[in-house]
Amino acid sequence: MAVINGRGVWGVRAFIPGSTASSSNWTRPEDWLAMPTIGTQEFIGLLAITNDESNHIALLCAGAYTVDWGDGVVENIATGVKAQHTYTYSSINDNTISTLGYKQVLVRVTPQAGQNLTSINLQQTNAAMAKLHTTGWLDLAIKGSNITALVLGGGTVRQGMCERVTISALGNITSLANTFDSLIALQSVPLFNTSTVSNFTSTFYNCYSLREVPEFNMSAATITVNMFFGCSSLEAVPAFNTSLVNNFSSMFYGCNSLESVGLINTSAATNLTSMFEACWSLESVPLFNTSNVTSFSGMFSACYNLESVPLLDTSKGTNFSNMFISCYRLRSVPLLDTSKGLNFNSMFATTGLSTIPLINTSLGTSFTYMFSTCIALVSVPLIDLSKGANFTGMFQNCYVLQQIPEFNVSLGTNFSSMFNFINSISKGKMIGGRYSISYTNQCLGRAEIVDIFNGLGTAVGAQTITVTTNPGSTALTLADKAIATAKGWTVAA
Repeated sequence: MAVINGRGVWGVRAFIPGSTASSSNWTRPEDWLAMPTIGTQEFIGLLAITNDESNHIALLCAGAYTVDWGDGVVENIATGVKAQHTYTYSSINDNTISTLGYKQVLVRVTPQAGQNLTSINLQQTNAAMAKLHTTGWLDLAIKGSNITALVLGGGTVRQGMCERVTISALGNITSLANTFDSLIALQSVPLFNTSTVSNFTSTFYNCYSLREVPEFNMSAATITVNMFFGCSSLEAVPAFNTSLVNNFSSMFYGCNSLESVGLINTSAATNLTSMFEACWSLESVPLFNTSNVTSFSGMFSACYNLESVPLLDTSKGTNFSNMFISCYRLRSVPLLDTSKGLNFNSMFATTGLSTIPLINTSLGTSFTYMFSTCIALVSVPLIDLSKGANFTGMFQNCYVLQQIPEFNVSLGTNFSSMFNFINSISKGKMIGGRYSISYTNQCLGRAEIVDIFNGLGTAVGAQTITVTTNPGSTALTLADKAIATAKGWTVAA
C-alpha cells in the first residue's frame, strides 16, 4: 500500500444506491469536497491535485461530450476523442486543500445537446505522462442508462488513490472485462444489473480487499476467466447461474480466504483449469456438474486445506495435470473416471494421500511428478502405464513408499529421478524398461534386484541400471549382472 504523508492510500470501493450492502466500513474523508447530485447522464470525479509535476489526467467517452475540468476550463470533445488536461497546483483554490496536502477539483462529464453518453474509459494516458502512472481520482460517480462500456481499472493507468465508485445506472452493458481490475481496496460489491453481460473476464482481478459478492445475474455470461483472480480476501461466493459458460479457468485463482462456494452452474463447462488454484482456505466443494469438462488441470492446485472432493464426473477429462498438487490435507480421493486421461503430470504431488484408488490411466502418456512428495504414500495400485513416455520424478520424495507394482513401462523414454530421495523401496520390478533408471539407496535385496533385471527390456543404446547402496547390491554375482548386460545394459552396483 502506498503511503502519502503518513496516511494509507487505498484503492476503490463501489456502492450502488438502493443496495443493501453496508458502507459502515468506509468513511468518506471530511476534508473531501462534497459530491454534487449527479445528473441523468453524467460522470463526476473528485480529483486530487498534488504539488508536483504529475497533475495530468485523461479520459475517453463515446457520444460527443463536455468536460468541466473543475478549474474554470470547460471543453467540448468529439465522440471517441481523448480528453486530456494539465492542472497547476497554485491555480487551484486553497480552500480545497486536504490534510494530506493535495488540492481538489470536481471533474464533470456530460453529453452535449442531443447526444448520449455511451462509454466511459479512464484507462487513458495524458500525452505528458509516462505510459504507466497513477491518477489522483478519489471518488467517482457514474450514471447513464445508455452506457454500454465502462473501463475504470486494469491496463497501465492505476487508480491508486480512489476510495469509492458509485454507479447509479448503466445501460445494456455486455462486457465487464477488467472493469474493476486492480482496484485494490474494493471490499464489497452491491447488486447491480448484469443481466446482459456476457464477458466477466478479470472483472475483479486483484481486488485484494474484496470480501463478498452478491448473486449477480450471470444468465448471459459466456466467459468468467480470471473473474476473481487474486481476490485474496474473498470469503464466500454464491451459486451463480453460469449455465452458458464453458471456460472457468482461474476464476478464483488466489482467493486465499475463500472458505465456501455455492453450487455454481458448470453444466456447459469444458475448461476448469486452475479454477480454485491457491484457494488456501477451501475445505470442500459441492458436486459441480463437470460432465463436459476436458481439462481439470490445476483445478484444486495449492488448496492447502482441501480435505475431500466429491465424485465429480470426469469421464471426458483428458488433462489431469496438477489437479490436486499441494493439497496437503487431502487424505483420500474417490474413484474418478480418468479413462480418457492423457496427462497426469503432478496430479497428486504433495498431497496427504496414503493410497489412491485404481484409476484408469490406460491412455496416459505423461506421468511426470505424478506422486512427487506424497510423503504419506505407502502403496500404489497397478495403474496402467503401458502408453507412458515420461516418468520423470514420478515418485520422488515419497519417503515411505515400499513397493512398486510391475508396471508396464515399455514405451517409457525418461525415468530420471523417478525414485529420488526414497530409501524404503523393497520391491521395484517393472516390465519392459529400455532407458536408464536408478534404484540407488533403496532397501532392495539381491533377489529383488535380480527381479528388476529380469523385468528390463532391451536397452536402447548405452543405458545404465543403477542399484548401488542397496542391501543386496554387493551380493550380486556375475551371472546376476549378466541378466541385464545380455540385454545391452550397463550395471552400476
